[in-house]
Amino acid sequence: MMQHNSSDDLPERTIEHVKNDAARRGFRQLFTDPLFIVREETDNDYGVDICIEALVNNGKSPSNIRAHVQLKSSSKKPNTDGTYSYSVSRKNLNYLLNSPCSFYAIFLTTRRFFTTEAQMMCIMSTRVLIATGQHKTR
Repeated sequence: MMQHNSSDDLPERTIEHVKNDAARRGFRQLFTDPLFIVREETDNDYGVDICIEALVNNGKSPSNIRAHVQLKSSSKKPNTDGTYSYSVSRKNLNYLLNSPCSFYAIFLTTRRFFTTEAQMMCIMSTRVLIATGQHKTR
C-alpha cells in the first residue's frame, strides 16, 4: 500500500466555496422551524439553491407555499448611496422569473448579513402567517 503524506499536494478550497458555505449557513438561520422547511436544491442546479416552504398549524403542516432562492455572496463595498449592486446573467434572471416567488439573497461577507430583500422576505412571510392566524409566538 502506498503511503502519501504530502499535505501540500491536495486541492485547495476556494474563497468562493468558503463564502457560499457561509451564505447557506446564514440563510438557514433566517428561516427556521416551526415556520419554515428549508430544502437544498442540489441536483442539476440551474439557478435555485434553496427552496423555502411555509409551515402552518403551528408547524405541523407543510403548506406548499414556497419560495425559490438563488444564494449569492459578495465582499463588495456598498455603493455611495448605501445600496449594493450585484450583476446576474439574463438567463438566470429569466429562469427565476418563471416562478412568482423567486428571489436573490445576497450574503454580504464583510458585514456577515443578507441584503434587506432577504430580511424583508422573512418579515413578510411571518406577517402573512400572523395575518392568517397560523403563527404563534414562542
